[in-house]
Amino acid sequence: MYVAEVVSAFAFLADDAGFIGPERNRHGIRWHHGTLRVEVAIPGFREPMVSTHLTMTARDGEAQRGICGCWLPEIYSAIGDGPARELPVDASTLDAALENVRKHAEVLRRALPLLLARDGELTPLGEKLAGRRWRDPPQAMR
Repeated sequence: MYVAEVVSAFAFLADDAGFIGPERNRHGIRWHHGTLRVEVAIPGFREPMVSTHLTMTARDGEAQRGICGCWLPEIYSAIGDGPARELPVDASTLDAALENVRKHAEVLRRALPLLLARDGELTPLGEKLAGRRWRDPPQAMR
């Protein structure tokens, strides 16, 4: 597993952006800030991949998973970085998966000011992306 690398790459969420976490769960690692949750799913060594998604949570902190959220490649595309397929998810080796972790963290760091306002509320783009009906991962993630 590459939990330590994920925690290190996404440390800016807690250190700079006011998120609470990291918290380990059965899917991976997550951070939350108000009604926004960021989760990095790490299936393990046998499947060297990384998927990052944002979800809205209810005010009591319970995830509305299955109701609304979006995958990081969708955010990558929405902020104008390029087509979702350019953000790698699958990897053939552990080293490639770790590089993907770093890329995901870089994209989220760039996107966060466009998704979350200084007062901690979601921006209109953040609401649009994190609040959309949950759907299957984009084609690039299959």
